[in-house]
Amino acid sequence: MTSATLSPVRDGHRASPPPPRARRRLFLTPYLFVAPFYVVFAAFGLYPLVFAFQLSFTD
Repeated sequence: MTSATLSPVRDGHRASPPPPRARRRLFLTPYLFVAPFYVVFAAFGLYPLVFAFQLSFTD
């Protein structure tokens, strides 16, 4: 069985962390994949619900 390191090691030195822009991109990527679901959910789920609630107070 071999031991695995948590961070890649090259030439005896640990790899440097990604620059801030790349780190931000890595942080935002999952949210960009999920965002279309929330847009469609708001358009076809929440909007009719809120509109029906508003209509319930009118004559």
